[in-house]
Amino acid sequence: MKASKWLLVLLATVVPSLYAFADDAASSPKPAATLEKNNSWSFSSSDRAPTKFVYVVIRKNGNHWDVERVTDRRPTLNRNDEAEPFLVSSDFQQWTNYFSDNIINCNSFEAEETSEKTVCTSAFRGNKVAMQVFRILFGNNPNAGKTPVGYDVDKTTAAIQSIRPEQATQKLDAFEHGEVN
Repeated sequence: MKASKWLLVLLATVVPSLYAFADDAASSPKPAATLEKNNSWSFSSSDRAPTKFVYVVIRKNGNHWDVERVTDRRPTLNRNDEAEPFLVSSDFQQWTNYFSDNIINCNSFEAEETSEKTVCTSAFRGNKVAMQVFRILFGNNPNAGKTPVGYDVDKTTAAIQSIRPEQATQKLDAFEHGEVN
């Protein structure tokens, strides 16, 4: 067997198990209380925003999350604020991350010293260990030894789907009627 075929066979058998192991290792401990599921809104971790969107800030309230405010202006949150910002389609059906999809510099001086909330200080932060393993195995990448940080899709989706539609709709209606919320 040629060396390249041998390498492909090895990668086909080893890499999937590395991904599974890395994803298990990267997953955060599950919270003691399970969040309610009150809607079927979807979340995608992407650097692309919906074409027509609003900014939505949510905050945890017991075993669900509430919409704190809806705005057309980019919200600025203190790094210690427990609220979380998102870009959301104007019908609330599609949610996407407010911050960059994946970043590598959470341990940099700039990330540590900023006073604003980032994905590094988000409640939905998740280490992307599988991406790091992939970079190490296949990369001539200067960031190969650094673990990217991004949104934990399962945790974020659970939070978004715990929002009560009636409460969110009230905030959206207030925003559409020009009321400050």
